[in-house]
Amino acid sequence: MKKIEESNTGEYVGMSVLISVFLLVLLAALFLAPFTTTVSSDVNDTFQANVTVGNAVPNITQINFNDTVPTNPNITLNADNNTNVMMCNATIMDGNGWQDISVVNATFWHAVSGSIGASDDKNNHYTNTTCSITGTGTTATAVCKVFFEHEATNGTWNCTISAKDGASSTVSNSTSTNVEQLVALWINETAIHFGSMSVGMQSSTANQTNVSNQGNVKIDIQVAGNADMTCTGSGAIGVGNISYNITGGAYDTMSANKLSTTLSSTLTAFNLVSEGLTPFVENEIASNLTYWTINIPTGVRGECNNTITISAIMSSD
Repeated sequence: MKKIEESNTGEYVGMSVLISVFLLVLLAALFLAPFTTTVSSDVNDTFQANVTVGNAVPNITQINFNDTVPTNPNITLNADNNTNVMMCNATIMDGNGWQDISVVNATFWHAVSGSIGASDDKNNHYTNTTCSITGTGTTATAVCKVFFEHEATNGTWNCTISAKDGASSTVSNSTSTNVEQLVALWINETAIHFGSMSVGMQSSTANQTNVSNQGNVKIDIQVAGNADMTCTGSGAIGVGNISYNITGGAYDTMSANKLSTTLSSTLTAFNLVSEGLTPFVENEIASNLTYWTINIPTGVRGECNNTITISAIMSSD
């Protein structure tokens, strides 16, 4: 009986060892499980790269002011208003890309305006705050356009272009060109109407025509008639039967200035300055009156007509 008991005890011990080993393995598996499950089984994984790029200050490498005719860079104005297109173009480099250029301004100014920061004035100062911008890569092209009035002062004009990028860094550059003198006028009336007169009559009062300065210099005037005044009924009125002056009066008082068929007898006292020179007067029109009288000879009848020319010359004053 004793041997049998010893045998059972050994079996119990063996079973206890097996159970203990199993429990240890189970506990180890449970303890290690949280660590082993964090290991990714994917082939690829990602992480972020980060860098901060500073601002590159733009640079105006080239600027051109109305260089469409390289052999004649001077600017010739037209007598009509708002027909003088001035162009100032710039090439702008920006290391952050041409799209980083946010604003381009252009100022066109004459030395008589005082400075680039002066107020706009038709005679000496124009601005464009919305120049067009195009580009590719790191190169931007800015096109700045304004309309010069005919009274823009002759002489040296400057174009200053300023560019600003997205970081508000600003750069500017300037160039210059020459605006030529413009001698021009405009006669406001289309005709002088002396009305109905009889043979042998003379004007007792003068008819008026209004002459405006359409240039950028002070002017005097010369006058001429193309021919005698031919009449529809009979005869002709000699061109010299018309008198003119810059002050009014009767025919007798103006007879010193008789019309001829050639431009002559400059009215040096006309002295009509260009428009816009009166301070603080917007849209000023520079104009002077001219006065005309006529003497009707015998031997004529009907409606009589001819053409009169008024020509501007630069004043010597």
